[in-house]
Amino acid sequence: MKITCVVGTRPEFIKMFPVVAELRRRGESPTIIATGQHTDLLRGTPFENGMAPHVNLQRPGTNDPIHYAGLVNAILRAKWARTKPDIVVVQGDTASAYAGACAAQELGITVAHVEAGIRSGDTKDPWPEEIFRTNIDHRTMYGYCATSENQDNCFNDLGNNVHGVDLGLAKVAGRTERGILDGLRWALETRIEPSDCFGDGKAAPRIVEHLLG
Repeated sequence: MKITCVVGTRPEFIKMFPVVAELRRRGESPTIIATGQHTDLLRGTPFENGMAPHVNLQRPGTNDPIHYAGLVNAILRAKWARTKPDIVVVQGDTASAYAGACAAQELGITVAHVEAGIRSGDTKDPWPEEIFRTNIDHRTMYGYCATSENQDNCFNDLGNNVHGVDLGLAKVAGRTERGILDGLRWALETRIEPSDCFGDGKAAPRIVEHLLG
C-alpha cells in the first residue's frame, strides 16, 4: 500500500513521527513529503533521522498562507498526477496540511486527517487555521480525533459540507499513535464506504471495538 505523509512544520513532523514509525514497524514504507514551510525543521531534535523526507519541495512559507497553500497544492497535484499514492495523511491545520488534503481530494486520493475536528467556532481566530482545519475535514475520508468533542464537530460538519465529500470515518483515536494507526489500517483493509459508516450504524461500533481491543 502506498501511503504518503505530507508535512511542513516542526509540530507536524513531531506529531506524525509515531505514525510513520508504527507504519514501518508493520512493514509499510510510507513516503514523507516535506513542503519546506519551515526550514531546518528537525535539526537538533530526536526526530532528525527518523523523519528525514523522501521528497522536499523546498517551498518556504510566505506571509500569505492562502497563496502558499495554493502553490503547494499545484505542485502536489502535478506530482501525484504522475504517480498516485493510495492514501495521503496530513496532520493539524497548517497551510501544508491543507494543500496536501486539497491536492489529494481533487485527484480522488483518500485523505486521512490526524487531529481532526478541532474547532474554535470563529473563522477569524485563529486565522487561517480555523478555515484550514474545517476544510481539511470536509475533504477527509478517515478522520482521527483526539477527543469525543472533536468527533462531534466532524459529525456536525456533515450537514454543512459544501464540497460534497462526506467524512466517512471519524474516530476518537486519542493522541496515541497506536489508536491512529490501528484505525487507519482497519479502515483501509475493510474498504469501508462512507454510506456504511453512517447508513447502518454498525461501522463506528466495529471501529471502536477494534481500537479498544
